[in-house]
Amino acid sequence: MYVPNVLFLFPLTWYLPSLQAPLVFLEAGCGVGNMLFPLKIAFPHFRLQAFDFSPRAVQMCAERAKQLEVDVETSLVDLSVPSEASDFKEQADMATLIFVLSAIHPDKHAIAARNMCKYIKPGGSVVVRDYGVNDYAMIRFGRGAKLADRFYVRQDGTRAFYFCLEELVNLFEEAGFRCVHKEYLHRQTINHQKQLNVPRIFVQARFVKS
Repeated sequence: MYVPNVLFLFPLTWYLPSLQAPLVFLEAGCGVGNMLFPLKIAFPHFRLQAFDFSPRAVQMCAERAKQLEVDVETSLVDLSVPSEASDFKEQADMATLIFVLSAIHPDKHAIAARNMCKYIKPGGSVVVRDYGVNDYAMIRFGRGAKLADRFYVRQDGTRAFYFCLEELVNLFEEAGFRCVHKEYLHRQTINHQKQLNVPRIFVQARFVKS
């Protein structure tokens, strides 16, 4: 079976209940669908869903799906708003939440986790990867960039929150999930031109809906 490079960088196949069974896969905070389309190549029998809070991102994802002749159900959803305000009522067997929570104000994290619980079938799971506390990028922020504890604004206006692992676990367990895997990921980002070797820290966990 051909598995695209992106799935080696993010080994989602480790978490799939079956590589052969058809299932509904949701990419929450899809952007332009960088996870979805490689996944469809490897697993054409999956039914794909995607949503994002950005109308432009949803439009670009839908246009890309049309160009690639891939069926993707796209929706406009803001995870920071209670799900009752959303038209999205689907439930997936599995979902990913990749560098999405960190862009949401920490006061809204609990709402986002509860929403994800509603968008997952009983026994289904969500895989989360995000920025970890003391990541190199966090340490590099100046004082003026700090919005709240471990919550910063970048020069381009986007925001980033840096998680403690147990904090992430508690967030999803309180929303109705059970944690079956959790870890800090330590990576190195190498810039040969600037001769920099930058340590990165991420949090990653898999949660199963009780």
